[in-house]
Amino acid sequence: MTKDEADAELEKIKNKRGEIVTNFAYIELLIKNICSVHYLGKIDENFLGEVLEDEYFGFALLRNIFEKLLKKHPEVKFPMGKLRELSKLRNIIAHAQVTAEGIIKNPKIPSVSIQRMVFRHSGDVRDTNETFSRYDELKSAIQEKVKLLPGGDHVRVSL
Repeated sequence: MTKDEADAELEKIKNKRGEIVTNFAYIELLIKNICSVHYLGKIDENFLGEVLEDEYFGFALLRNIFEKLLKKHPEVKFPMGKLRELSKLRNIIAHAQVTAEGIIKNPKIPSVSIQRMVFRHSGDVRDTNETFSRYDELKSAIQEKVKLLPGGDHVRVSL
């Protein structure tokens, strides 16, 4: 991989990161809608704005509430493990350092052959392309199931 190819790859990674952060916000929004419909019988903007979208109301808490309300919908076999993994991948993709891994072609001349781009996060190293592929696979599975729940098909987009 040349320097220009590496720069182009970094640009693709930057764009994909933005796409993933935006997509995860959409999934989170659908889950908030489901919680609102479950507890209040409708999508209530005040409940969403004052409670579920409060800066201290994190995704882990939302996920726990969502898991409890899923017990009322046993007909929907929701993949909570996949949702947890999706959330973890989103955090890695959003916050990890991107590093080019390569080999030195000639130690006398500063020249490196870049082999792959990786995410480095909390001691974990993941290939960027494999991470993006796994995220996309999980996203599809989650979105398919979310839309089966009351409120999950309501689009309230404010991204």
